[in-house]
Amino acid sequence: MLRYLACGQRNFKNDVDPLAVRYSWEFYAILKGKGAPLIEGTTPLEPRGNCLWLMRPGIVYQWTTRPSRITRFAFHFSYVPEPLRNMFDDQDWLCRDLDEKEADTIRQLADDLLPHYHNPTELLDLHGNKALLTLSLYFLDDCNFKRQRPIFRREYERVRRAEEWYLDHIRQRPTMEQVAEQAGVSTSQMRRDFQTMYNVSPLVVFRRLRLYEATRLLMNTDLKIDNIYPLAGFSNAVDFHRNFKREYGLSPYQWRRRLTTYKADSSSWYFGQSSPGAPISLANKSRSKDPFSKDHK
Repeated sequence: MLRYLACGQRNFKNDVDPLAVRYSWEFYAILKGKGAPLIEGTTPLEPRGNCLWLMRPGIVYQWTTRPSRITRFAFHFSYVPEPLRNMFDDQDWLCRDLDEKEADTIRQLADDLLPHYHNPTELLDLHGNKALLTLSLYFLDDCNFKRQRPIFRREYERVRRAEEWYLDHIRQRPTMEQVAEQAGVSTSQMRRDFQTMYNVSPLVVFRRLRLYEATRLLMNTDLKIDNIYPLAGFSNAVDFHRNFKREYGLSPYQWRRRLTTYKADSSSWYFGQSSPGAPISLANKSRSKDPFSKDHK
């Protein structure tokens, strides 16, 4: 789900990016000038141009640029697809070069999103998902998945069937046995299918689906938080708050409040308007011991 969008020129000399913990997955395309994330406690990275960065949540960093004025496109999402998420087990960031066609595509994604972002419509989620999938595939298409065990069509269909049925019945909090029955497999087979597809158990995926539904309700409705957790498939408020904070580093109330801050801050950003894709660069894992000690912009 799209949480924030900023695009066009920004002068980092006049509008300094603060060193702060970020709570979203951030795709950051630099199409004019050079830039890099300065991660707290690590050696500075070399600024790059005509490239796409992806930063995981929970890291304390700021963007540094050369020269001070660059053209960038920042997309913040509350989640990324499972195959991309799995690439971050021991990494904090990814970066790849962009060719001219890919850069034009990113500009078009932002142009399509902006009207729906500033004046939300029923198409916001669709355009947001289009941007998320396109940006994610830029990284995933660079990977050599052929070395992994191939996913058979029947496994893919069973997992998709289980996920879709679970989402359709999320408010009833279906059990593993009920989902497996609807997918036409045993619970043990469903566990193997999910392990093949995502390298995690179905319980992990179902928990994330509940959290994604909760963020959708927090973002798109004025419902009180006590009314949201049952609609997202959580059995009680304690379980909801514990899982939400473990996933996003914030309570649901803080997450919603920061979303409001995101939108309010967007007016201060400048809106307006290489080489072929290179192998992905992986960073060494490095985290702040207390990543939530600072406020996120």
